[in-house]
Amino acid sequence: MTDIIHSRGIKLMLLDNFDPILYLSRIIILILAISVHEFAHALAADWLGDPTPRSQGRLTLDPRKHLDAFGSIMFLIAGFGWGKPVYTDPRNFKGDPRTGMAVVAAAGPASNLLLAYIGSILYRLGLVQTEISYYFLFLFV
Repeated sequence: MTDIIHSRGIKLMLLDNFDPILYLSRIIILILAISVHEFAHALAADWLGDPTPRSQGRLTLDPRKHLDAFGSIMFLIAGFGWGKPVYTDPRNFKGDPRTGMAVVAAAGPASNLLLAYIGSILYRLGLVQTEISYYFLFLFV
């Protein structure tokens, strides 16, 4: 089953084969992963005392605040993409600004690792049983 999913993933990224259900899965993954990733940056900056992300409306999981149009298109076509950057002002951080920037920078990738961990738990619990759910998890992780 994994070989089928892997080969379909590669074909979809290269646009050799178009399956609307699999493409919809990519869109859902894009919305979820980028929103959580950018929200994590904003939340870390907010916790460290920087009001900038809150004042810009970025302290939300609302995808409209986090998705970048070109980055989203690239994700759907090429398999990689990006969201709008979360602006911060390190001068507002409590403590050392360099440490604060490191924490804010690490928060996004840490959220991706958390999502991957959640996906692995779903897999281990046997909740991933259909071909589409395997593919969804493949993209998710």
